[in-house]
Amino acid sequence: MAISRFIYLLLALSVLFLFYKRDSIGVDTKGEVKPVVTFKESIMYDLSTENIEHILQSKKAFIYEDHDELYDATLMARAKKSDNNKDINNISANLVTKYDNNIYFNGNVVFNSYDGLIFKTEELEYNTESKIAKTDTNFDATKNSNNFTGSSLIYNSLIGEAVAQDTKFRIDLKEEDENGK
Repeated sequence: MAISRFIYLLLALSVLFLFYKRDSIGVDTKGEVKPVVTFKESIMYDLSTENIEHILQSKKAFIYEDHDELYDATLMARAKKSDNNKDINNISANLVTKYDNNIYFNGNVVFNSYDGLIFKTEELEYNTESKIAKTDTNFDATKNSNNFTGSSLIYNSLIGEAVAQDTKFRIDLKEEDENGK
C-alpha cells in the first residue's frame, strides 16, 4: 500500500516538474548575462610551471563564462621572460576586462613599466603572451625627466621599445660633467 502511494506521489511530482518553468543559469529575466562568480577585494594569480606570470588585484571582480570584469584593478605582470623579480609592469585602471591573454583597461589607465616609462591614457590593450601594450587614444608619457604626448602608442616590454604617432617631445638636455654637475 505504501509503495503504491509512493509511486503515485512520484508520478504527480514528475508531471508537476515537467511543466515548471525555471530561468536559465547565468541569464536573468531581462536577458542579461549574470556572472558565474563575484568577488570583493580579490587577488587573481596566473601561474606557470616556473613562477607567477601576473597578478590581478581589484576591489570588485565578476567572473563570466567567457571573460572577467574587474573594477578599480591593478595588473602586475612580468615584463620579460626571466626570473628577475624587478622586471614587472604595473597597469591600473577603473575597469579591466580580461579575455584569455588579452586584457583591456578603461578609464584612468596608468602604465608603470619596469624600465621607468610611465604613461597615462583612457584605454589600453595588453597581451600577456607578447607583452605588448597598445592604445589608440591620447596619452601622456614620462621617462626620467623627458616627457612626450601623442595620439597612439605601442609599447613592447620584451625589448623596451615604444612606437607612437603624432608625438610631441620635451627632452631635458642637461649635460652632466664627470663630477655629476
